Amino acid sequence: MEIVVLVIVVGAVIWLIDRSRKRRPQPARPSSPVRQAAGHLLPTFKVVALGVPGSGKTALLASMFYRQWAPRPELGNYYLRLPHSDALYLSSLYREISDPTGLWPSGTGVGQEREFEFGCMLQLDGTHHELARIKYIDYAGELLTEASPEHLSSFEVLLRHVEEASVMLVIIDGLRLRQWFDGHVNAAFRLDLAIRPYIQLALRATCPVQFLITKWDLLQPIGFDDRERLRKCRDALLSNEAFRALVMTHNRDRMLRLIPVSAVGFGFADLAPSGHVVKRADAEASPTYVEIPLCAVVPDLFQQVEHAMDEAARTQVMGELQRLMGRGGGWVNLAAPGMAQTPARRLLRSLAGTVPNGSLAAESVELLAEWLARPLIQEREDALRQVDAFALQRATILRARSALLEIMRRQVVMLQEHLPESVLSYELRYLP
Repeated sequence: MEIVVLVIVVGAVIWLIDRSRKRRPQPARPSSPVRQAAGHLLPTFKVVALGVPGSGKTALLASMFYRQWAPRPELGNYYLRLPHSDALYLSSLYREISDPTGLWPSGTGVGQEREFEFGCMLQLDGTHHELARIKYIDYAGELLTEASPEHLSSFEVLLRHVEEASVMLVIIDGLRLRQWFDGHVNAAFRLDLAIRPYIQLALRATCPVQFLITKWDLLQPIGFDDRERLRKCRDALLSNEAFRALVMTHNRDRMLRLIPVSAVGFGFADLAPSGHVVKRADAEASPTYVEIPLCAVVPDLFQQVEHAMDEAARTQVMGELQRLMGRGGGWVNLAAPGMAQTPARRLLRSLAGTVPNGSLAAESVELLAEWLARPLIQEREDALRQVDAFALQRATILRARSALLEIMRRQVVMLQEHLPESVLSYELRYLP
């Protein structure tokens, strides 16, 4: 009965907001002064993270930055950068999380929105390049599970974020799954309550969706390795009507992933008889799989766009890109601003206009073209190093972007090879 009431309330709120939107125009959002001051636009991708209170959403965010704040060889010297104040906040938060003698930090308050703009950085030839940005919206889970009239304006903002999202992250509390496997009373009800409101939002969006199973370390007893554990979790989630409806409806046209993550890793915390998660006093945190969600943002979006292209359109685009790159050094113009008016870019723009919810910005279409042209760029790697001074900056940007896209794609390919069950939309999976 509680689930029915919750769904009715959420549905009513969505209806009221849609109705109010039709009655009043939406003000234009100002462009970021930071990007204006930089003198150029970077491709920016919006990520909206949603999860119930206590699901580990905030801890995941802190651990993602902790693992990616500096260049690391295993990530091809790709890393994330934040403004100093945000970096200090997340670093301090992770110190609380990883302190085995301390308490768990509090989560996001009702109606509270936290926004972080990550710079996607790459160290190449001794230089640090900012090549894209990920705007991460961390939203309070109570906004859906405790819907009320006073939260109407916050809910409207959330709906706008969802409609503009490049990727949605739906946080599934691993503790709820552990209780389901342990046969707790009402475990199925609690699991449904934890995911159904977010499924309803995910059905409204057109972007890729990542389902992130947090507290993965608590699920260690349910299987002998991560693949068996993830298979069991996938089957348990597919037994839920709402989750199954989303997967069955969109597994052929949207990138859907199921990714296990742990902010602290195996052996850091235990599940007490009381049902609370308690830290081990002698443990050391070791985050698990937390690099994958942000690495997958750009490749998943572009893979979905590419999958939507029919063969004739794809052949036409690739032919245009190949001709552009074969024009006696004209390939350097792939990285030049204002190239959206070439035939290939115009076609890409029209094809990309349906994903997600409207269109890709011009600078993101530029990056999409480079995603499609990766094989051509890699074939010309040596030529990119031998250009005149005039073209050197553009050639360097092109090499760096190509390298960044490949690093991100490779991280997801390795996850797919290690955990095939992480792909819920099989036809959109990456090929090695």
